[in-house]
Amino acid sequence: MELKECLSLCHLRVQWELASDSHTIKMIEDFYNAGKQIAMVCHAPAILRDAKKLNGESLVKGLTVTGFMNSEDDELDLSRHLLFSLKDMLKDNGASYLLLNKSNQILFQLLAIG
Repeated sequence: MELKECLSLCHLRVQWELASDSHTIKMIEDFYNAGKQIAMVCHAPAILRDAKKLNGESLVKGLTVTGFMNSEDDELDLSRHLLFSLKDMLKDNGASYLLLNKSNQILFQLLAIG
């Protein structure tokens, strides 16, 4: 796999800095729609909030995903600082949220989220 065939995103700050950034959203859409791998950890899946598939549906619609849990946000006193709940956003966008344990990991098609 060449480096340009994979995109890896991590960190809590993406929720504030990248979730509404049109360039980042387009890059994710382009990678996904071109069949390239995308890996995300921590709160990085927040970037998927406005990302769309080629048919205009939410990129996560119909996918089984996971991510930072609301209980983890509460435990770390992050909830009051977040723009939105990652778990709730994923479910609101049509994803099936899979609750695992505190080291959530899931690979579904082109998305690797943990």
